Amino acid sequence: MTRTISDKPTDALVAALVEYEEQRRLAIRREDTPAANRLYDKTVPILKELVLREPEGRDALEALLQHSSAFVRLSAAAKVLGWAPNKAIPVLGRLYTEDLKPAYSPAESGDVRLTAKELLYRHFGIRSFNPNHLIEPLKAYGIDWPYRPHFDR
Repeated sequence: MTRTISDKPTDALVAALVEYEEQRRLAIRREDTPAANRLYDKTVPILKELVLREPEGRDALEALLQHSSAFVRLSAAAKVLGWAPNKAIPVLGRLYTEDLKPAYSPAESGDVRLTAKELLYRHFGIRSFNPNHLIEPLKAYGIDWPYRPHFDR
């Protein structure tokens, strides 16, 4: 059996993750980077713990792919990408390509989009800054990302 680091039940870990992600979102909105970083650091062990709790924790992370918060979906997708890319990539693709405004501030939207883009680039082995290189990989997962000629200049 895999060793866990917490005695808390899985649903308590999920609730803590959701709360920390909401607090982190608000810190990003305030442009309080130190607070956002501290809150991110609190999510890391929770996410690791959920991954270790097979299958219950992984199922909980997969369920979070449908959460109303883009920040929670992003955190879950980053982990789910490791064992179920077919479930995580569509979520990451939508987080990257869809307009998150007006629900999120420009700083919040930027944080989500840049992180989703980074995860997609890493997963697909893209080594450029040209988002047009995501067109074909995302198309395979049902995400339509239009060609943007200004990126090819």
